Amino acid sequence: MAKKKTIFKDRFERKSSMITESGHEVSEGDFIKITGEHGATFKFKCLVKNPVNGVEWIDCFQMFKDISGPTRSFYPDRVKAVKKRGKRVKRSSTS
Repeated sequence: MAKKKTIFKDRFERKSSMITESGHEVSEGDFIKITGEHGATFKFKCLVKNPVNGVEWIDCFQMFKDISGPTRSFYPDRVKAVKKRGKRVKRSSTS
């Protein structure tokens, strides 16, 4: 007898972008700061909504020296700031 495959159906609604309370748009892969998490930077993954009870949260990766760490979840109202990537300046060497 062959085993039956169980198919996991995700009941949550996921969006790859959101708009913060301060009006900034956050997309997947953007760096953000969270209120109450001192000195930590996070990489936004998605906005998740449970359609059964209407609860929303964001999933993100905690960053350690530009290396992706554990997945963390927070309520969207805790997003404090959007950290923009700075442009790299090409320095000329004078010899």
